Amino acid sequence: MSEKGSFDPALEPYVIQSGKHAGESPTIWAFRNPRRFKRILRRREDEYRKAIRAGRDARKDRLHIALEWLNTRKPQTKVRCPFCNQGPVRFFAVLEENGIVQAEGRFTSCEALSCKMKMEEAARATGKYRMTLEVQLKSILPAYKGQADCRKLTSFMLVLMGITGRLDRDELHQAMGTSPGLMQEDRPTLPAEMLGQGSLFS
Repeated sequence: MSEKGSFDPALEPYVIQSGKHAGESPTIWAFRNPRRFKRILRRREDEYRKAIRAGRDARKDRLHIALEWLNTRKPQTKVRCPFCNQGPVRFFAVLEENGIVQAEGRFTSCEALSCKMKMEEAARATGKYRMTLEVQLKSILPAYKGQADCRKLTSFMLVLMGITGRLDRDELHQAMGTSPGLMQEDRPTLPAEMLGQGSLFS
């Protein structure tokens, strides 16, 4: 498979063909090794910009295209906003106390501004509110430099997407390719245990 030429990352998960990472997929990196995902995407972006500035033939290879696609996707979540109980969750608040990053199901909201404001107000009331992030790698990955903190947030993203257990490349790619929209009536609501007082990831 050529690394250049036409490639649609939405059709199938990209798998690296050669080198020390042969057989691996950036679809899995994004959640299992987010620091590697960020590093390689940044390197590809830098190389692409340098080629443009130098007047060279600037073409993105398949890995670059796949990384960008994953980074900008806004996947459908399988949980409902705890404030309106209608729209799918699109945002969540990040809490931090004594350097420990936390994300809780009760501090999530749909895209409606009123719900988002209620979520942020509730999160600020804890005295631990740090920021609001969208359920999107482009929003989550730059938030923290450390691998452990990034993995806490990407793990929370997986829970919101309804993915638990061992990561499956094809299942994850399919979930990432599902765009936000109105949820079907048979989609689950936010699990009660996620709405409790305890921190889901801390």
